[in-house]
Amino acid sequence: MTHRPHERRRRRETGCARPHRRPGLYDGRPDLAAMLAELLELVAGGRLNTCVAETMPLDEVPAAYARLARGHQIGKLVCDVAGSVGA
Repeated sequence: MTHRPHERRRRRETGCARPHRRPGLYDGRPDLAAMLAELLELVAGGRLNTCVAETMPLDEVPAAYARLARGHQIGKLVCDVAGSVGA
């Protein structure tokens, strides 16, 4: 791999293996707080549409996985961990 003279100079000056990148300006992690705020805004505004195909009790999780594995699922399968299905 050959580098242009200005890249070699920047590498020497910064000690950075990738001179076209500026270390410390971006750490690669998503801004989860901003993502959650955007999601909550969509929910509050009624702009987040989901299709729940079925709500299943916790003891039927193996059957839910089998159903998903077949690949013909349209919508989301919701696992009711509180046990309130049908209550």
